[in-house]
Amino acid sequence: MEQEICIIDAFAHGPFTGNQAAICPLKFDQDYDDTFLLNIAREMNLSETAYIKILKDGDTFDKSSKFGLRWFTPETEVPLCGHATLASAASLFYTLGNKNEEIEFVTRKSGSLFARKHGEGITISLPLDKTLERIESIEGDWKIVCDEVSGNLPIEGVYLSKNLKYGLVHLKDSVSAEEFEAFTPNFHRLLNTSVTEWISVTMKGDKFKDKEGKSYDFVSRMFAPWLGVNEDPVTGSAHTTLSSFWSDILNKKKMRARQGRARKGTVNISVLDDRVELTGNAQVTLKGHLLL
Repeated sequence: MEQEICIIDAFAHGPFTGNQAAICPLKFDQDYDDTFLLNIAREMNLSETAYIKILKDGDTFDKSSKFGLRWFTPETEVPLCGHATLASAASLFYTLGNKNEEIEFVTRKSGSLFARKHGEGITISLPLDKTLERIESIEGDWKIVCDEVSGNLPIEGVYLSKNLKYGLVHLKDSVSAEEFEAFTPNFHRLLNTSVTEWISVTMKGDKFKDKEGKSYDFVSRMFAPWLGVNEDPVTGSAHTTLSSFWSDILNKKKMRARQGRARKGTVNISVLDDRVELTGNAQVTLKGHLLL
Protein backbone atom coordinates (compact mmCIF):
# COMPACT_ATOMS: atom_id res chain seq x y z
CA MET A 1 0.00 0.00 0.00
CA GLU A 2 1.19 3.51 -0.82
CA GLN A 3 0.23 6.58 1.21
CA GLU A 4 0.70 10.04 -0.27
CA ILE A 5 2.67 12.39 2.00
CA CYS A 6 4.48 15.70 1.84
CA ILE A 7 6.68 17.80 4.11
CA ILE A 8 5.98 21.51 4.38
CA ASP A 9 7.91 24.24 6.20
CA ALA A 10 5.36 26.50 7.92
CA PHE A 11 5.97 30.14 8.88
CA ALA A 12 9.00 29.93 6.60
CA HIS A 13 10.85 32.49 4.51
CA GLY A 14 12.34 29.86 2.20
CA PRO A 15 13.48 26.22 2.28
CA PHE A 16 14.94 24.95 5.56
CA THR A 17 13.33 27.68 7.67
CA GLY A 18 10.19 27.73 9.78
CA ASN A 19 8.75 24.53 11.25
CA GLN A 20 8.42 21.26 9.38
CA ALA A 21 5.24 19.20 9.33
CA ALA A 22 4.45 15.99 7.48
CA ILE A 23 0.98 16.01 5.93
CA CYS A 24 -0.96 12.83 5.05
CA PRO A 25 -4.22 13.26 3.07
CA LEU A 26 -6.68 10.47 3.93
CA LYS A 27 -9.64 9.58 1.72
CA PHE A 28 -13.11 8.98 3.15
CA ASP A 29 -12.64 5.21 3.38
CA GLN A 30 -9.13 5.32 4.89
CA ASP A 31 -9.96 4.65 8.54
CA TYR A 32 -6.59 3.92 10.13
CA ASP A 33 -6.49 3.24 13.86
CA ASP A 34 -4.60 5.55 16.23
CA THR A 35 -1.66 3.16 16.62
CA PHE A 36 -1.11 3.16 12.87
CA LEU A 37 -1.27 6.97 12.72
CA LEU A 38 1.20 7.23 15.59
CA ASN A 39 3.57 4.79 13.87
CA ILE A 40 3.57 6.98 10.75
CA ALA A 41 4.37 10.00 12.94
CA ARG A 42 7.25 8.07 14.50
CA GLU A 43 8.51 7.08 11.06
CA MET A 44 8.48 10.72 9.94
CA ASN A 45 10.11 11.76 13.25
CA LEU A 46 9.14 15.43 12.92
CA SER A 47 7.61 17.57 15.64
CA GLU A 48 4.21 17.04 14.01
CA THR A 49 2.51 14.79 11.47
CA ALA A 50 -0.98 15.92 10.44
CA TYR A 51 -3.78 13.91 8.87
CA ILE A 52 -6.28 15.64 6.59
CA LYS A 53 -9.43 13.52 6.26
CA ILE A 54 -12.24 13.74 3.72
CA LEU A 55 -15.46 13.82 5.79
CA LYS A 56 -18.14 12.84 3.25
CA ASP A 57 -18.24 10.05 0.69
CA GLY A 58 -17.89 11.62 -2.75
CA ASP A 59 -15.98 14.72 -1.57
CA THR A 60 -12.56 15.37 -3.10
CA PHE A 61 -9.39 17.13 -1.97
CA ASP A 62 -9.58 19.66 -4.80
CA LYS A 63 -13.22 20.72 -4.32
CA SER A 64 -14.25 20.24 -0.69
CA SER A 65 -13.95 23.19 1.73
CA LYS A 66 -14.27 21.17 4.96
CA PHE A 67 -11.93 18.44 6.22
CA GLY A 68 -11.13 16.58 9.39
CA LEU A 69 -7.73 17.28 10.94
CA ARG A 70 -5.64 15.47 13.58
CA TRP A 71 -2.06 16.03 14.75
CA PHE A 72 0.48 13.55 16.16
CA THR A 73 3.96 14.05 17.61
CA PRO A 74 6.25 10.99 17.66
CA GLU A 75 4.89 10.30 21.16
CA THR A 76 1.20 11.17 21.24
CA GLU A 77 -1.80 12.85 19.63
CA VAL A 78 -2.10 16.53 20.56
CA PRO A 79 -5.28 18.65 20.80
CA LEU A 80 -3.98 21.56 18.71
CA CYS A 81 -1.05 22.37 16.43
CA GLY A 82 -0.93 25.70 14.65
CA HIS A 83 2.04 25.24 12.32
CA ALA A 84 0.75 21.87 11.10
CA THR A 85 -2.67 23.48 10.52
CA LEU A 86 -1.05 26.09 8.29
CA ALA A 87 0.97 23.33 6.60
CA SER A 88 -2.21 21.28 6.06
CA ALA A 89 -3.85 24.22 4.32
CA ALA A 90 -0.70 24.68 2.22
CA SER A 91 -0.87 21.01 1.23
CA LEU A 92 -4.44 21.44 0.04
CA PHE A 93 -3.74 24.71 -1.80
CA TYR A 94 -0.30 23.90 -3.25
CA THR A 95 -0.12 20.11 -3.76
CA LEU A 96 -3.72 18.83 -3.90
CA GLY A 97 -5.17 21.53 -6.16
CA ASN A 98 -7.85 22.86 -3.82
CA LYS A 99 -9.56 25.83 -5.48
CA ASN A 100 -11.29 27.32 -2.42
CA GLU A 101 -10.15 30.59 -0.83
CA GLU A 102 -10.88 29.30 2.69
CA ILE A 103 -10.77 25.87 4.33
CA GLU A 104 -12.51 24.71 7.50
CA PHE A 105 -10.82 22.02 9.58
CA VAL A 106 -12.99 20.06 12.00
CA THR A 107 -10.94 18.89 14.99
CA ARG A 108 -11.63 16.63 17.96
CA LYS A 109 -10.70 18.99 20.80
CA SER A 110 -10.22 22.47 19.33
CA GLY A 111 -13.47 22.96 17.43
CA SER A 112 -13.42 24.33 13.91
CA LEU A 113 -10.25 26.00 12.66
CA PHE A 114 -10.10 28.10 9.53
CA ALA A 115 -7.33 28.75 7.00
CA ARG A 116 -7.48 31.14 4.06
CA LYS A 117 -5.20 32.39 1.32
CA HIS A 118 -3.56 35.70 2.20
CA GLY A 119 -1.48 37.13 -0.64
CA GLU A 120 1.51 34.81 -0.97
CA GLY A 121 0.89 33.40 2.51
CA ILE A 122 -1.82 31.68 4.52
CA THR A 123 -3.80 32.91 7.52
CA ILE A 124 -5.10 30.49 10.15
CA SER A 125 -7.75 31.41 12.73
CA LEU A 126 -7.37 29.81 16.17
CA PRO A 127 -9.10 30.27 19.54
CA LEU A 128 -7.37 32.97 21.63
CA ASP A 129 -6.14 31.64 24.98
CA LYS A 130 -6.83 34.10 27.82
CA THR A 131 -6.37 31.67 30.72
CA LEU A 132 -2.83 32.59 31.83
CA GLU A 133 -2.33 32.79 35.59
CA ARG A 134 0.84 34.03 37.26
CA ILE A 135 2.82 31.52 39.32
CA GLU A 136 3.74 33.34 42.50
CA SER A 137 5.80 30.65 44.23
CA ILE A 138 8.73 29.42 42.13
CA GLU A 139 9.90 26.31 43.96
CA GLY A 140 10.16 22.55 43.47
CA ASP A 141 9.43 21.52 39.87
CA TRP A 142 8.75 25.10 38.85
CA LYS A 143 12.23 26.13 40.02
CA ILE A 144 13.81 23.38 37.88
CA VAL A 145 11.72 24.27 34.84
CA CYS A 146 12.41 28.01 35.12
CA ASP A 147 16.15 27.53 35.60
CA GLU A 148 16.38 25.31 32.53
CA VAL A 149 14.16 27.14 30.03
CA SER A 150 15.51 30.57 31.00
CA GLY A 151 19.18 29.58 30.90
CA ASN A 152 19.34 31.11 34.39
CA LEU A 153 18.72 34.54 32.84
CA PRO A 154 16.72 37.14 34.81
CA ILE A 155 12.97 36.45 34.83
CA GLU A 156 10.18 39.03 34.83
CA GLY A 157 7.34 36.55 35.48
CA VAL A 158 6.16 32.94 35.18
CA TYR A 159 2.67 31.91 34.04
CA LEU A 160 0.57 28.82 33.35
CA SER A 161 -2.33 28.49 30.93
CA LYS A 162 -5.07 26.54 32.68
CA ASN A 163 -6.66 25.81 29.33
CA LEU A 164 -3.62 24.36 27.54
CA LYS A 165 -1.38 23.35 30.49
CA TYR A 166 1.17 25.55 28.78
CA GLY A 167 3.87 27.38 30.69
CA LEU A 168 5.31 30.77 29.85
CA VAL A 169 8.50 32.36 31.20
CA HIS A 170 8.84 36.09 30.54
CA LEU A 171 12.45 37.31 30.60
CA LYS A 172 13.52 40.80 31.62
CA ASP A 173 14.27 43.38 28.93
CA SER A 174 17.92 43.47 30.08
CA VAL A 175 18.58 40.07 28.44
CA SER A 176 20.56 40.39 25.20
CA ALA A 177 19.66 38.74 21.89
CA GLU A 178 22.85 36.67 22.10
CA GLU A 179 22.00 35.43 25.61
CA PHE A 180 18.46 34.54 24.55
CA GLU A 181 19.69 32.30 21.74
CA ALA A 182 22.76 30.81 23.44
CA PHE A 183 21.45 28.43 26.08
CA THR A 184 20.25 24.81 25.78
CA PRO A 185 18.06 23.35 28.54
CA ASN A 186 18.85 20.04 30.23
CA PHE A 187 15.93 18.08 28.79
CA HIS A 188 16.48 15.12 31.11
CA ARG A 189 15.92 17.41 34.10
CA LEU A 190 12.78 18.81 32.48
CA LEU A 191 11.37 15.32 31.90
CA ASN A 192 11.50 14.68 35.64
CA THR A 193 9.05 17.55 36.27
CA SER A 194 5.27 17.55 35.89
CA VAL A 195 3.99 21.13 36.28
CA THR A 196 3.52 21.71 32.54
CA GLU A 197 3.47 19.76 29.27
CA TRP A 198 5.13 22.44 27.12
CA ILE A 199 6.64 25.83 27.84
CA SER A 200 7.85 28.95 26.06
CA VAL A 201 10.43 31.50 27.07
CA THR A 202 9.71 34.94 25.65
CA MET A 203 10.94 38.52 25.71
CA LYS A 204 10.40 41.84 23.97
CA GLY A 205 11.64 41.71 20.39
CA ASP A 206 13.12 45.14 19.71
CA LYS A 207 16.70 43.78 19.95
CA PHE A 208 16.10 41.17 17.25
CA LYS A 209 16.29 42.07 13.55
CA ASP A 210 15.43 40.28 10.33
CA LYS A 211 17.59 40.41 7.19
CA GLU A 212 16.06 43.77 6.25
CA GLY A 213 16.84 45.20 9.69
CA LYS A 214 13.21 45.21 10.83
CA SER A 215 12.58 44.36 14.49
CA TYR A 216 9.86 42.23 16.10
CA ASP A 217 7.27 42.93 18.77
CA PHE A 218 8.29 39.82 20.70
CA VAL A 219 10.37 36.68 20.31
CA SER A 220 10.09 33.23 21.86
CA ARG A 221 11.51 29.73 22.07
CA MET A 222 9.37 26.69 22.93
CA PHE A 223 10.30 23.42 24.64
CA ALA A 224 8.16 20.27 24.89
CA PRO A 225 10.29 17.21 25.78
CA TRP A 226 7.23 15.82 27.60
CA LEU A 227 5.59 15.48 24.14
CA GLY A 228 8.70 14.14 22.41
CA VAL A 229 9.82 17.53 21.00
CA ASN A 230 12.84 19.06 22.75
CA GLU A 231 12.65 22.44 21.01
CA ASP A 232 9.99 23.33 18.46
CA PRO A 233 11.05 25.87 15.80
CA VAL A 234 7.73 27.73 15.35
CA THR A 235 4.62 26.82 17.34
CA GLY A 236 1.30 28.24 16.15
CA SER A 237 -0.66 26.93 19.13
CA ALA A 238 1.77 28.63 21.55
CA HIS A 239 0.97 31.92 19.85
CA THR A 240 -2.67 31.61 20.87
CA THR A 241 -1.37 32.33 24.39
CA LEU A 242 1.65 34.49 23.52
CA SER A 243 -0.54 36.77 21.40
CA SER A 244 -2.94 37.42 24.27
CA PHE A 245 -0.06 37.96 26.71
CA TRP A 246 1.88 40.42 24.56
CA SER A 247 -1.22 42.21 23.27
CA ASP A 248 -1.98 43.21 26.87
CA ILE A 249 1.62 44.28 27.58
CA LEU A 250 2.18 46.22 24.37
CA ASN A 251 -1.43 47.41 23.96
CA LYS A 252 -1.37 46.24 20.35
CA LYS A 253 -3.73 44.07 18.30
CA LYS A 254 -1.41 43.59 15.34
CA MET A 255 2.05 42.24 16.06
CA ARG A 256 5.01 40.60 14.41
CA ALA A 257 6.77 37.77 16.23
CA ARG A 258 9.72 35.47 15.72
CA GLN A 259 10.27 32.03 17.20
CA GLY A 260 13.16 29.64 17.02
CA ARG A 261 16.88 29.26 17.42
CA ALA A 262 18.54 27.14 14.69
CA ARG A 263 15.41 27.23 12.48
CA LYS A 264 13.58 30.53 12.81
CA GLY A 265 10.17 31.58 11.56
CA THR A 266 8.06 34.73 11.46
CA VAL A 267 4.43 34.97 12.59
CA ASN A 268 2.23 37.94 11.75
CA ILE A 269 -0.51 38.29 14.35
CA SER A 270 -3.95 39.88 14.47
CA VAL A 271 -5.76 39.61 17.83
CA LEU A 272 -9.57 39.58 17.66
CA ASP A 273 -12.13 39.32 20.47
CA ASP A 274 -11.88 35.59 21.13
CA ARG A 275 -9.68 34.41 18.28
CA VAL A 276 -6.26 35.13 16.89
CA GLU A 277 -5.23 35.13 13.25
CA LEU A 278 -1.71 33.95 12.47
CA THR A 279 -0.29 34.60 9.02
CA GLY A 280 2.84 33.10 7.51
CA ASN A 281 4.35 31.62 4.40
CA ALA A 282 4.71 27.92 3.66
CA GLN A 283 7.29 26.09 1.57
CA VAL A 284 6.70 22.59 0.15
CA THR A 285 10.02 20.76 0.52
CA LEU A 286 9.18 17.12 -0.20
CA LYS A 287 6.44 15.14 -1.97
CA GLY A 288 6.25 11.38 -2.15
CA HIS A 289 4.67 8.15 -0.91
CA LEU A 290 5.04 5.99 2.15
CA LEU A 291 5.28 2.29 1.25
CA LEU A 292 3.19 0.56 3.94
